[in-house]
Amino acid sequence: MKKSNSETILVVDDDPAILLLVKAILEGRGYRVLLAENGDSAIHLLELHQLRIDLVLTDVVMPNLSGAELAKCLVAMRPGLRVLFMSAFQDSDAVRVQIVEKGSGFVAKPFKTEGLVSAVERALEQSAPEQPKFFSMP
Repeated sequence: MKKSNSETILVVDDDPAILLLVKAILEGRGYRVLLAENGDSAIHLLELHQLRIDLVLTDVVMPNLSGAELAKCLVAMRPGLRVLFMSAFQDSDAVRVQIVEKGSGFVAKPFKTEGLVSAVERALEQSAPEQPKFFSMP
């Protein structure tokens, strides 16, 4: 039996195929999904619309505005917003530096459907952070 969810998730990725895949997976689980092809589009979406966003699922490595920079901007606009990061470059220093320490998680690409859904569910269950805390991993 399919679980029905009412949360809204903003997915940000510069790869259109990833956007469509994540949208299909999450909508298949009952989530409302909004898409943005980059950080600027995500910020613009929040500025123009007073939409309730329960979670931002963002790629870490994107042109112009990284996932970490985007998270800081979005949380400043909407304090308490939950952020979940994803990347195919989980072993790179750039990704390690940008992963959120508390209140968010990480999904490695490529991901399996159940892995993505599980990470989203865990992120939504966590209490929203007051401020994202970024750290550098050794």
